Amino acid sequence: NKVAAVVSTDIEQGFAIAARQRAPVRVLIDSATMTISFTERADTTLKYRTRSFKKGDMALGWISASRTNLDILPSGLAADTLSLKLGIYSKGNTTYSRTLRMTRAGQVRLK
Repeated sequence: NKVAAVVSTDIEQGFAIAARQRAPVRVLIDSATMTISFTERADTTLKYRTRSFKKGDMALGWISASRTNLDILPSGLAADTLSLKLGIYSKGNTTYSRTLRMTRAGQVRLK
């Protein structure tokens, strides 16, 4: 629940960054390295924020995304919708997951 809330806040801040910078922001989701990055679309080496979910108190077992990158435009709209599934493995091989869905207008819902 904590990680889903943090990712939700990060996505909402991505919309704020795009509006404040008056430039598109690209969200890069890497399931292999378990990272979510917010970069400038024109120069992806300029990172506004990168969050890793591989170690620490926010470690995840897996991240599954409907797309690996998504552009957030300064107008307040995203190029497409996004669906993220965040999961952990617990003792006894039980899995727990939360699904985060984002609309093009930036509304984020957790299921």
